[in-house]
Amino acid sequence: MTEVGDPIPEGIRLFRILAGSYRVVICSDLSQHMTEHWLRSHLIMGYGEVYDDRYFFEGQDLRSRQLAVAINVGRVDLFVDPDADRCAEAVSFGVTALLFAAPKFVRTKRTVKPWEDVVNEVERQKLALLDAELGSSVKRYE
Repeated sequence: MTEVGDPIPEGIRLFRILAGSYRVVICSDLSQHMTEHWLRSHLIMGYGEVYDDRYFFEGQDLRSRQLAVAINVGRVDLFVDPDADRCAEAVSFGVTALLFAAPKFVRTKRTVKPWEDVVNEVERQKLALLDAELGSSVKRYE
């Protein structure tokens, strides 16, 4: 849904395509009652279950927690999200991710990471690729 609560037509179409062949779990920031009401009022049916705000411990990121619960409950074949950071997190857990980006839907509430964090992540990924390519027996001098 958009930030004001309207359904995203492209998202609805994507859901219906996936739900035709897969068990789809919907993650929501809302309460169980509000989530189910929103889904019913927009005729969204055929999903496996809903992970709502009950899957949250204080101090945790709700979406990260929901992803961790889904991975622990069973196999996750595909993770779809409009947030690149969430998709990167899913990939780091070995889950294939699809970044949902629609021309008429752009999240405006997004925190920007400090540049230093981006540089550190790029360096971490370079080292991971080096380990994968050469093995961990390579000695590094820093």
